[in-house]
Amino acid sequence: MSNFSIAKAALFLATLIVVCIGSFVTASTAPESGWVIDAYPRTIVSTFEIRLYNANTATQGFPTLDVVDLRGQTIERLADRIRLVPGLQTIEVDASQWSTGMHLILVSDNESRSGTIKLLRAGN
Repeated sequence: MSNFSIAKAALFLATLIVVCIGSFVTASTAPESGWVIDAYPRTIVSTFEIRLYNANTATQGFPTLDVVDLRGQTIERLADRIRLVPGLQTIEVDASQWSTGMHLILVSDNESRSGTIKLLRAGN
């Protein structure tokens, strides 16, 4: 395998990394239980997407899907935008009015699973 192929494979694998709660996920498998959440892009100017795969165990709800700044202040609450059904869903978020700097997406479900995603809001 050439160095280019190895680098290309490594880059491909790096793009598949997601925050995984309850299960490890590869490109060819979805979790049998639990949920997986990711945000893209992580460096944002105006909008970004939250991608949530719910494998049917979190249908009781997500009490927390909040965006907070580094001072801990809630910028936006997004839990009411989640459909409580199994499968993949995408939530588009407008961050154009947020301050520049680091923000966190805090997520948890009713089964005490939680996770954090870091986002960088770049200047216009």
